[in-house]
Amino acid sequence: MGKQSLFRYFDKEEWANAFIAGRLRFSKLSYYQCMEYDGVRSDPNEGVSVYSPNGGLEINNLTQGTNLKLEGYSFEALARDDEIFVCCLSRTFGKKLWDDFKAVTCVEITDVSGFCRKITAALPIQAKFSDVVGGRRIGHRVKYYDNTSSPTPRWALPGLIATSKPRDYEWQDEFRLAFTLTDALEFQRVDLRLKPKNEVNSMILEGDQHMNISVEPLSDICRIRKYDELP
Repeated sequence: MGKQSLFRYFDKEEWANAFIAGRLRFSKLSYYQCMEYDGVRSDPNEGVSVYSPNGGLEINNLTQGTNLKLEGYSFEALARDDEIFVCCLSRTFGKKLWDDFKAVTCVEITDVSGFCRKITAALPIQAKFSDVVGGRRIGHRVKYYDNTSSPTPRWALPGLIATSKPRDYEWQDEFRLAFTLTDALEFQRVDLRLKPKNEVNSMILEGDQHMNISVEPLSDICRIRKYDELP
């Protein structure tokens, strides 16, 4: 197997050309949460860690030494989704992604490390990234999870919440760039809640949901891929 590439699907050729020229757009997590649901770009649980075990949540009362099962509720940890910016790509070049993203063209990034370095160098000096083994970095392969599985340690790590998604999205094989200009990616910078399972997340978008970044041209590490090249 050759060196791993990344892929970005575009429904307009001019946006693909702008990307290669070094004009990139990052969007807030809240932007994807508030999009009309389509099962592709939108995700009502974007920026949220959801734990909804079979049989209900086990609640322990340490004072009284008792426990109970709370049925019909989820335990959620919410990252500061209005302060975290992401740029979403895929590790897969495939027909399903092309069709579902209604693409007319696709950009392949052939040097992932070089791509991340160029973007990191172009960000504001106060930009911060999430913790990973060996340090902090902007790019992460998205982790997919079942909401019936333990949320530890994801619930306390906003960077992991920002780069995790429910298993329903696993087909996207996503690689995500994420940063913040605040402390939103620091340990336990989350809000916790118990939420009825049938309650839909709702919020109103305020202010600009995007940040445009100008980086060095990417033509040396990118190339255009066409539909007839699909495997």
